[in-house]
Amino acid sequence: MATESPERVPSLRQRRRRPGHVLLLLLPVAILALPAQEAQRLQITTPVVRVPGLPPEFAGLRLALLADIHRGPFMSERRVVRLVHRTNEQKPDVVALGGDYVHRNRKYIPSVWKDLGGLHAPLGVYAVLGNHDHWEGAELTAKAMAHAHITNLTNRSVRLQRGKHSLVIAGLDDPWAGRPDLPAALAGVGPREVAIVICHNPDYVEQAHDPRVKLWLTGHTHGGQVCLPGGRPLVNISRCGYVSGLRQLQGTQVYTTRGVGTVAPPVRWNCPAELPVIELQPATPHAKAGE
Repeated sequence: MATESPERVPSLRQRRRRPGHVLLLLLPVAILALPAQEAQRLQITTPVVRVPGLPPEFAGLRLALLADIHRGPFMSERRVVRLVHRTNEQKPDVVALGGDYVHRNRKYIPSVWKDLGGLHAPLGVYAVLGNHDHWEGAELTAKAMAHAHITNLTNRSVRLQRGKHSLVIAGLDDPWAGRPDLPAALAGVGPREVAIVICHNPDYVEQAHDPRVKLWLTGHTHGGQVCLPGGRPLVNISRCGYVSGLRQLQGTQVYTTRGVGTVAPPVRWNCPAELPVIELQPATPHAKAGE
């Protein structure tokens, strides 16, 4: 007569091993999930930048800088709408859009500009193109921008007026894929006027010098997306070493935002997405620009 084999009961040692095995299996998932989760986080920064020659009427002006949204497979329309809402909550006087609004497909252009049309700033919302905007469709981008009632500052400038004094906001085309023209952008700007320039790629600053430009607003680098402890990027696409934050140059200064979106891989590590709301203040005789 056949007898049933007794059910094998795991030994105490085997039962103890199972949680360890589970943790080993979950570790790669956690390693991948944490950077993907950080890519969803937005850090609002509030740097104070001291601008030489800034008219006192513009002291305290708040300028929000949005760049590298990359609406596409890794940036949903819902996140863009939330980004617009968070920007409006900061009540900026000016919004500067620094390029790279879509990623990989021109089909995202109409929707991202429809959402960006919800930005509000009493002194205006101004935009320039990035390399991805040229690659996916500069003409379609310009049309969508106009439909959203956002000022295209490609190689142009506007003059903000407060009382008898003015501040110039200028913009440049993308250096990689477009044709930046600083003289054209600053045409009609007086030799003693102060200009702030929006340009997608910070590397262009190294070859564009004009004493009227006291501050450049740039993006493009994503801050590296993945950074080692101390903020050093694992990969830096800037040939001139720009990563993020404020950098002093002879006669001018450059603020490079870490940007909002990502490109493949769609992760961030030790480098959260950034919405800087920059406060402008005049430079004092005892303080260097940016202090």
